[in-house]
Amino acid sequence: MKSITLKSSLLFLLLLITFTITAQDHLLEGYIQTHDGETIHGYLDDVFKEGTNPSKIIFRKNMEDPGKEYDPYSIRSFSVNGIVYEGGFVSIELSSRELNTLSNSPELVIEREVAFLQAIVLGEKSLYVYKNTVVDNFYIKNDSVFELLEYKKYFGSRTVIGEPRRVVIENKKYTGQLTIYLTGCPEMSSEIPTTKYNQKALTRLFSKYYNCTKEDFRLFDPKRVALLKAGIIANYSLTSLNYNFTTINAQIGSDATSAYGVGLSLQGRVSPNLFLIGELSFSGPFSHNVEPITYTGQTYSVESSFRYHASSRKGSLLARYQMPVNNFYVFANAGLALDRINGIYQVQQTTTYISGSSYNLKEYRRGFTSYHVLAGVGVKYSHFSLESRIEPSIINKYQGTAINFMIGYTFGNVLP
Repeated sequence: MKSITLKSSLLFLLLLITFTITAQDHLLEGYIQTHDGETIHGYLDDVFKEGTNPSKIIFRKNMEDPGKEYDPYSIRSFSVNGIVYEGGFVSIELSSRELNTLSNSPELVIEREVAFLQAIVLGEKSLYVYKNTVVDNFYIKNDSVFELLEYKKYFGSRTVIGEPRRVVIENKKYTGQLTIYLTGCPEMSSEIPTTKYNQKALTRLFSKYYNCTKEDFRLFDPKRVALLKAGIIANYSLTSLNYNFTTINAQIGSDATSAYGVGLSLQGRVSPNLFLIGELSFSGPFSHNVEPITYTGQTYSVESSFRYHASSRKGSLLARYQMPVNNFYVFANAGLALDRINGIYQVQQTTTYISGSSYNLKEYRRGFTSYHVLAGVGVKYSHFSLESRIEPSIINKYQGTAINFMIGYTFGNVLP
């Protein structure tokens, strides 16, 4: 019977997780900024699923809004999932940088078009990227004008030991552009020539520049923004414990009990609406008292009382799927939990004689481990969340189903 319950619970958990992974909602919270400087908050379609910069977006003021299409002509910028995109008229270099498709010409292949550029660094000196299916192009900004950082790889000919050889040549004009752009820090003169034309290297270069100048800036990295967040939780738990595990000498029964708890959570984003969450919580006290038992002899009497006082340390791993509804998010959780109950079992005996009395107190450390599946629903607003959970026990006879009511607060990004 216990095996059937475990299999059923695991199947239920698997079905819930499969549902969350295959769910198709791709709306993300964000905002647009008009050319007049007005900021409008709402929801946008997932612009990351193509892996390139979007040429247009669909913005909704609320979930019931059918949405309106915007392009770089109609808005100045937009932000989604913590990343900022700015619209502008830019030069896009289209030459391949793959070795087997390099051209033989040093000339850039340029197209001019209106596009949304993704901000990597924003400050007095800013860095942007435009991603297409061929290459990534990087840009700096002078006033309101985007300037392409020019780079190209091509095949050329060089003489090696008196013979012409076909070699790969790099046009690294961007290093000269950055030398002019990142003035005010002498250390940059040695850093720029060795900086490669990729997002990781250029981001590191701009970070060093701002660390040198001590100016304010904002760093955006789509691989690291909003992927991992920490939080705190407070909960009120209702459950039942069978206290017979505490002793083999007495059946002291079971009892419904409640406790308050606090804990920490770590939340990782898997997709726009799907998260994996790990939690570690501490709850207590769980306590149980048994009515005193009195034994009366001819010349004495013995009164025995039993008390168990315990606390819980629980680790949980769960999947969360959330959907925006107006200014809130509603979510559903499913997962597994391991709960360790530890406490002290006290046996107190008072023996009364004709001539006096004696007192004896013995303490035993007793505990057990309980395994649970969990399912819950809740609502989230800004950094705060409210949730209720049900947690049936699957491999333990000493703890019944637990019901938890939880309040959570999520901090900013763990990763910079």
